[in-house]
Amino acid sequence: AATPRRGGCTLDWPRSRPPVHAAPRAHRLVRAALHRLPAPPRTVKSDRGQAIVEFAMVLPLLLALIVAVVLVAEIGVARLALEHAAAEAARTGALTNDDDLMRATVAAAVTPLDPKLVSVSIDPPRTQPPRSGAPRGSLIRIRVRYVIPVPLGFVGLPQFVVEGAAARRIEWVP
Repeated sequence: AATPRRGGCTLDWPRSRPPVHAAPRAHRLVRAALHRLPAPPRTVKSDRGQAIVEFAMVLPLLLALIVAVVLVAEIGVARLALEHAAAEAARTGALTNDDDLMRATVAAAVTPLDPKLVSVSIDPPRTQPPRSGAPRGSLIRIRVRYVIPVPLGFVGLPQFVVEGAAARRIEWVP
């Protein structure tokens, strides 16, 4: 039952229950003992070499990323140069019907690339009809291939082959 207090207030709980804020004596003793324990020893005395170790771990990833970006840029440049060279060679072939002149045009047009690594195929060959007879109006197709030298190719990285192609109607009259 509720008992009256001073001021006319009644209590809803029995008096035997301790107030919420009061901690038992055992709890206070354990807390005091924990505060007196020494701190666990640190295994690391300083952080002086941490930045160098982290940099050494990230450096190979950064270098691989840079090599990949450069390689993708080189593939793009090669693609543009080969498409341009094939178009120029097809134009030259349409006007002259001369294989040597078409190959020289390709070598001159692939300026940023090494002309020695560029292979040229001309279809149809000069010895086959319609190029051997009256070729006017027939198609000449030029296909240009370039093997990109890959850095660290000895590791087993695949070679990248980039191609460019073009076709024109032959206007040359024998």
